[in-house]
Amino acid sequence: MTEQSAPSPRKLAGGALLGAVASGLAVTALCSAGTAGATCASISGIGNSGGCTSTPNSFAIGIGSNTTATATGLFNGAIASGAKSEAIATGGNFNIAIATGIGSIAHSGFKSTNSNYNTATALGANSTANAGSNSTSSSANTATATGANSLARAGSDSTDSSYNVALASGTGSIAGAGRNSINSNYNIATAPGVKSTARAGSDSTNSNYNLATALGSNSTAGAGRNSINTSNNVATALGVNSLAHAGNNVSGVGGFTAIAGPNQTVNNP
Repeated sequence: MTEQSAPSPRKLAGGALLGAVASGLAVTALCSAGTAGATCASISGIGNSGGCTSTPNSFAIGIGSNTTATATGLFNGAIASGAKSEAIATGGNFNIAIATGIGSIAHSGFKSTNSNYNTATALGANSTANAGSNSTSSSANTATATGANSLARAGSDSTDSSYNVALASGTGSIAGAGRNSINSNYNIATAPGVKSTARAGSDSTNSNYNLATALGSNSTAGAGRNSINTSNNVATALGVNSLAHAGNNVSGVGGFTAIAGPNQTVNNP
């Protein structure tokens, strides 16, 4: 049996220096958002290249036109700022992806297995945030999309998808939490905005205790709608000409509440 020696002071100093340089790169990238062209960082994959990327313990930043940032494995990261930016923090484990700019897209724990506690935030018109969607064992994810016609998806199109939160704010925005999923429980979808749509646990199998809230005129909220074995869902749509669906067009039903605003339409089983 061999005995391993302790890391030398030189190695420890080198690691500390690498961390300091990485932090400096991150700050520089974030402070240079106003400059033209692509800016990148990477960090634990050290520099990677013009579109960033990273791993082993990840980060990746970006900033600039047509920016892409990635960041795979363990603690992850990825921030991309600017028009047409895309930040992807792939796989499972404490992912966070933030993309700001018109047409920005943020993915966190997207198309993954055992994808939990992920956060995706996309800011800007037509932005999309995916947190733990299209995944297996996808729980406790948060997706936030802010801007007109934005889309937030948390734990949607997944198996074993629970405790997810999707928030999409802006005119024509859509929030989906645990939608089109199997074993989809305790999900919250909120869409505050004119002509907004919130769906929680809809179009799913074994869909229970979901809450969908849409605020604003001509808004729609659906909780446990078009589902199998669905119960105890609440849909609230507040605003003129709003529409609330709670567990309608379902089998195995029970315990639904639908609330809508003036000139409302309410659908219960």
